[in-house]
Amino acid sequence: MTRVQPIGAGNPDPLDLDAAEQLQRNDGDRLALVRARAEKWIGAIAALTTVLAGALVIKGRDDAAGMILGWRIAAAATIGVAIALLAFATYRAYRAAFGEPDALHELTPIPLTGLHRRLTRAQRVAAAAALGDLAIAIRAATAGIGLIAAAAAITWCAPTTSTTPHRVCIRVDGQLVARLVADSVSVQEMPHSTTIAPCT
Repeated sequence: MTRVQPIGAGNPDPLDLDAAEQLQRNDGDRLALVRARAEKWIGAIAALTTVLAGALVIKGRDDAAGMILGWRIAAAATIGVAIALLAFATYRAYRAAFGEPDALHELTPIPLTGLHRRLTRAQRVAAAAALGDLAIAIRAATAGIGLIAAAAAITWCAPTTSTTPHRVCIRVDGQLVARLVADSVSVQEMPHSTTIAPCT
């Protein structure tokens, strides 16, 4: 009887056998590794969103109402898309960390023959799906953060509607004594001969 040499077997030394065993263990640990990474990214996405929203939007120019209407709409739309992207990124990161929320994939032990192969294949498929979800989450979070920065740049740099400042004149006995540029003037006490009115 002729002995058939296994393809690719060669003459492995003990270190090669240890490496093969380690690769087999890594196959089983791959899903747990990807899920652990995804859990960290959930926190990172939330932290980055909070910090950038505070720093770039809340601390942006205080009076956005003075912006030209088209720029205001652009800023609002950009922030809306950014929020949607960050929510989507958070969902995909959660799915990468904990699996699909509406599905539970089970592997039946029957038939017992080939169970190891089926289990290994299922673990690889689950790890690849989790890694894909994590990659999409990272891309969506990056795009969302970029849009928040763009919205902040719009609020800082967009042209504003020009308003003519109000001029207030102060007269004593009909003679002009002061001209102020202000929307309002607060006076506590004023002689009867003094008038404060818009300049003509």
